[in-house]
Amino acid sequence: MSDHNAYFESYKRLLSLTNLAVVTGNTSRKELVSSLNNVRRLLEILEHPERSPFFIHVTGTSGKGSVCEAVRSGIHASGATVGMAVSPHTTTYLERFHIGDKLADPLELAKTIEHVVHAYTVYLEAGHAALNFFQLSNVIAIELFHRAKCRYVVLEVGCGGRYDATNVIPGEKLAIITNVDLDHQEILGNTRAKIAYEKAGIIKKGSTVISGEPRKALRHILLHEAEQVGAQITLVPRKKDDDYHAHNLAIAQAALNHLNIAQGPDIVHKLPCRFETVQQRPHIILDGAHSLPKVEALAKTLRSMKRKPVLVFGCKASKDGIKMLKRLTPNVAGIITTRFTSTFHKTANPFALLQYVPKKKRLGAYLFSEDALNAANAESNGKSPILITGSLYLAGEIRSLFVTENDILSAKSSFPFDKDR
Repeated sequence: MSDHNAYFESYKRLLSLTNLAVVTGNTSRKELVSSLNNVRRLLEILEHPERSPFFIHVTGTSGKGSVCEAVRSGIHASGATVGMAVSPHTTTYLERFHIGDKLADPLELAKTIEHVVHAYTVYLEAGHAALNFFQLSNVIAIELFHRAKCRYVVLEVGCGGRYDATNVIPGEKLAIITNVDLDHQEILGNTRAKIAYEKAGIIKKGSTVISGEPRKALRHILLHEAEQVGAQITLVPRKKDDDYHAHNLAIAQAALNHLNIAQGPDIVHKLPCRFETVQQRPHIILDGAHSLPKVEALAKTLRSMKRKPVLVFGCKASKDGIKMLKRLTPNVAGIITTRFTSTFHKTANPFALLQYVPKKKRLGAYLFSEDALNAANAESNGKSPILITGSLYLAGEIRSLFVTENDILSAKSSFPFDKDR
């Protein structure tokens, strides 16, 4: 069996485990703590791979991915072995796992998946509750980096922090909280203060904390949490002329300084589906903005473009698609609505979304993203740029038309055709 086939088969087996019934609606503190303890039980069966590396634990509403990538690049440039786990992936599951300056080896990931699935069988035989896909993926990441003997691991929080599956790592770590804003309110709470409290949950006794949150009231919540557990905290101010990218790099630099790594973060680092050009003619741009703060940052970028783009928009049903569309409408030539086909999350109805677009900018609604892209190509006529946004799942789905899974697996890079990667 080829390395690629082994990878595909292992991922298929892992994905099939998600049809096991898991406890849903975990809202009480007791249930949430129990859920974290279940992840710890699986790690115990694996003989505690989480005790090996030093973790850089990263949460925040925006900028998590950029900060993770910048910190990873700085550590790698210093000569230390570093792993990085991020989510979700854009095209293939392998993109969640980085070792050094490449994605993980597909065969090594396949072997790790099989090892964790075996341990998970032992876990279930002991009568423990089934775990969800993200919980299993987090354990796979920790085991993978343990096997690779990574000295450092940059670990991105999935959602929130306090009860996120990543929050099973030891307290002696570096915790980064980029910022706090409204997102995932259905899970984290409907105010910034509640969300700040959840993100502050990654602050542990013995940890050092770095945060770029600019609001005084929210910083107070982070400072209070640090004081309660005896953690040290450093606040990174946002300079008046800094854009969000420069501020993310400042946060990453503060993290590298704490690690006594002289190498600065890579200023030209890239992430897939972050205002990424995948085709020049017509000019097609993918951006995974999926919340109001991210859409507002995107709108600011659009205002600097010479030509207004044709917008292809789709989002999760849980997002405020109406407000996101409202922010983007003045900066685009016309709007096409669509959906992503992933069954992990519910998608907003593209036909319902289109009703909130001003009539003069309605260009149609499509059930399938490829049809929406074809319609955008026709509307653009090779002159106007095309922008796909509203969801990282949608952007990743369209990206796969330009960059295939096999391309990424062979190059062990999300940018297989980039000579600079």
